[in-house]
Amino acid sequence: MLLPYPKHIKPELQMDILKEISQLVDISLVLHGGSANSDQELSDSVQLGICKINISSDISTHTSKKLAKF
Repeated sequence: MLLPYPKHIKPELQMDILKEISQLVDISLVLHGGSANSDQELSDSVQLGICKINISSDISTHTSKKLAKF
């Protein structure tokens, strides 16, 4: 089972680096590890060229909690 993102760490995307990368390359960008990032951050990352966001931990954690109730 995947554990949720540690509560004492706030994930923050480095938008300045993402912006620079998106200006340098002409390919689709994928964000690996988007779980626990804010909706605003994810939205902003799409504006900077992210075309796919992997949020497996968020989905797995939510699913595990729901299954545990059965």
